[in-house]
Amino acid sequence: MMQGLHHHQQQLAALLTAALPKDDSSKTAATSSSSSSAASVSPPSEEDESSRLAAITSLHRAILYPPNSLLVTHSASFLAQGFSQLLTDKLFSVRHAAATAYGALCSVLCSLSVASNGRQNHIILGSLVDRFIGWSLPSVRNISNGTSEIALESLREFLNVGEVGAVERYALPILKACQELLEDERTSMSLLPSLLGVLTLISLKFFRCFQPHFMDIVDLLLGWALVSDIVESDKRVIMDSFLQFQKHWVNNMQFSLGLLSKFLGDMDVLLQDGSPGTPQQFKRLLALLSCFCTVLQSVASGLLEINFLEQIREPLSQMVPVLLGCLSMVGKKFGWSKWIEDSWRCLTLLAEILSERFSTFYPIAVDILFASLEREHANQVVGTQTISSFQVYGVLKTNLQLLSLQKLGLMPSSVNKTLQFDGPISRLRLHPNHLVTGSVAATYIFLLQHGKNDVVEKTMDSLFEELQLLKCKLEKISGKGDALELAVASNVYSKSELVVLIKFNWEVLLSCVALREGGSSIGRAEMDALYLSRAQKLAVFLTDKFAPFNLPIPSSVDLQVTLLRTLERLAAVEFISKCSTRKQNSGTSCPETSSAKYMEVENVRDLYPAMVFGHLRRYTALLTKALDVSSPLAVKVEALKWIHKFCENVIDVYRNIKNPLYPCQAVACWKIIQDLLFSIVTAASDREPEVRSLVATVLEMLLKAKIIHLMHFPILAEMILEKLGDPEKDIKNAYLKLLCHVLPMTIYICGLCDCGAVNTWWPQFPALANRSSLHWKQVFALKQLPQQLHSQQLISILSYISQRWKVPLSSWIQRLIYTCRSKKHHSLTQPEEAESFDANGLWWDIRVEEDILERICSVNRLAGAWWAIHEAARFCITTRLRTNLGGPTQTFAALERMLLDVFLMCYGLRQNRMMDL
Repeated sequence: MMQGLHHHQQQLAALLTAALPKDDSSKTAATSSSSSSAASVSPPSEEDESSRLAAITSLHRAILYPPNSLLVTHSASFLAQGFSQLLTDKLFSVRHAAATAYGALCSVLCSLSVASNGRQNHIILGSLVDRFIGWSLPSVRNISNGTSEIALESLREFLNVGEVGAVERYALPILKACQELLEDERTSMSLLPSLLGVLTLISLKFFRCFQPHFMDIVDLLLGWALVSDIVESDKRVIMDSFLQFQKHWVNNMQFSLGLLSKFLGDMDVLLQDGSPGTPQQFKRLLALLSCFCTVLQSVASGLLEINFLEQIREPLSQMVPVLLGCLSMVGKKFGWSKWIEDSWRCLTLLAEILSERFSTFYPIAVDILFASLEREHANQVVGTQTISSFQVYGVLKTNLQLLSLQKLGLMPSSVNKTLQFDGPISRLRLHPNHLVTGSVAATYIFLLQHGKNDVVEKTMDSLFEELQLLKCKLEKISGKGDALELAVASNVYSKSELVVLIKFNWEVLLSCVALREGGSSIGRAEMDALYLSRAQKLAVFLTDKFAPFNLPIPSSVDLQVTLLRTLERLAAVEFISKCSTRKQNSGTSCPETSSAKYMEVENVRDLYPAMVFGHLRRYTALLTKALDVSSPLAVKVEALKWIHKFCENVIDVYRNIKNPLYPCQAVACWKIIQDLLFSIVTAASDREPEVRSLVATVLEMLLKAKIIHLMHFPILAEMILEKLGDPEKDIKNAYLKLLCHVLPMTIYICGLCDCGAVNTWWPQFPALANRSSLHWKQVFALKQLPQQLHSQQLISILSYISQRWKVPLSSWIQRLIYTCRSKKHHSLTQPEEAESFDANGLWWDIRVEEDILERICSVNRLAGAWWAIHEAARFCITTRLRTNLGGPTQTFAALERMLLDVFLMCYGLRQNRMMDL
């Protein structure tokens, strides 16, 4: 064991030798042998310094390593001597590292001497510690030779490493030395971090020692903090040390409260002198405010830890009016941009401590925040200017914190203060910075999702009033053109800005009915009832005041789409909440077998179709308008998405119901769904592929939700069959898939009708006779359209037929149609056809649009081929065309034979493929 100890001592000695400077002779020899420039000498010098610092660091770690306690005891003498020698080294970094390691060594020796049983060993170790204290304390007081900083670092390490019982007797002399250093006017600001580091450590580790001197030290530190030329970093160091004195502030509560009152009094005196202010006054005001906030934060944190925060709320409530008045005066006198972060910190701290009590002071506080957003003129005293976008974001974030910290104490009157139309937050909705607009939206959403219902209701009413004002202004602008600008209150808004504001309001209003889990103090039933009430209120207001198809809304498609989307969300919330409420009130989950219970279950089963039909009755007219041919694309898409989402909600509602009664099983279903289904079927022939594709998806969802009545299946199947001619392959496949679902049921229904099992009367869509787009076969066969063929196009049609349909139909049919001549005043019938119309009087009065050919054939290539064949035949008759096949009669017969050959050929190919399979 002794051999190992000796070996480790040799290692420590080697490290210490490496840390010590080389002797002068070796340095001289090294210098004479290297006849190089100063630049070439520098790298070895830096390398030598780093190696010495590494050796000292290794010694420091070895001293602190607990298993080395015996080794440190036996090596203490030569280590202490070596460190003492290093304290006079030429290099500051070496002296600093050596002093820190010296303090650690003596701290370990203190602990070892307390645990030592030998009197002689105790005396030796104690003398080494006393020698260290004898060096460090005078060095702290000796400012002139520049050793104070190194001595403070060594003392800090000494107090930090040692056990409380071992080094406590040295804490008081060290504290007094630091106090003397604070009192000395010659003390440099550069010593402040090291000095406060020691004082903070004593306050935390040696509470009883520091407590009697606490107030004196605070007075000294305040003298430093309120020096006019102190830099911000040094002031921040002092404030951080105040935060570390947390327990001492609490133990001296009267002193702390008195100090807070003194800060406020000094600020008030500086602001009430009537002068325009000087830079020195401004700096002192900020220093006083910083001291106030720091002391208040430290006291509040200490009281919060022991659950006694209520002790400071009452005295603080009396100080707040004075403090808020001072903050307002500072802003008016010196501007905001230079100290706006300090005001945020102060107001947030007050709200955190006062919590619900802060609601009394919130109107004044928010005035201060909003005042900082106002454009200000440059102040000649402190050079203030308009705040940046990031500072605007900070103001909004602070305001949101103030609202949140009030919790349920927030008063409804604060809503008007925050969201007034001509107020800063309202105007910032149009700010170009996304952080700003996001924070504005977060403020609105917070109020609309508040736990107090009266706050939410007040916010909704405020936005309703603003929306009506915006609509009024939009009507005036829309009547005079987009370029017109209009003054609203003190602001000027263009039409596009008014639209943005309306959209913003409706989008945030949806947050008050956003279905969210958890975080609520009320039950599910109450929440459903609350959301239902809000959704109905919003929906009624929207349909009455902002109907998407009433002027001036159609002047902006974007606004129209937003309103439709909003109404869909409200209708969904209303439908889901109603279903949830009915389910909770029904009590169907209770397993009872009585007849009364059976009747109750049956009644509940009937309620769900009634709710589905109620939704359809209420919104079918709106959706029908949205799906009209003249509606913009975005509106049609939004309407189809609405229907799709509604079907999803119906499916979800029925998912967990036993023995459900589906909407299609109700007798009145076909009457209720008929108009909406007709609009959807009409939209299937829309020019836009996106609409036609969505129609296929919506029809599939209607089938899954079981909303389509069985009597509509034949008409639906007929429409789907026609859509198989869609030029878009993906859309055609979508309708083909849909046909697989519809066709079997259609055949089944037709079979039941043929055998008399069901009524053979089919429901007819309204205005059927006036919809030529749904009867294009009859129209193209019996009426002549403005488009006419010429001889070259007839040759193209005959060539196509003669080529046995080998050329893809879509490659030429649409080009043929669009190149046909159109005569606006051309008679829609020829004399030769007049007699044939008498037998088809049903189609004589049908209204035919001039662009029906392009509109239908653009989405149905088979319709184009149908028209081309009939127009070719009509061309042969009207022109008395003779071909190599003979007259019109012989040519027609040849065409019929050619078409029959094509059919037989296609049929034969299909049969051969089936046999090959």
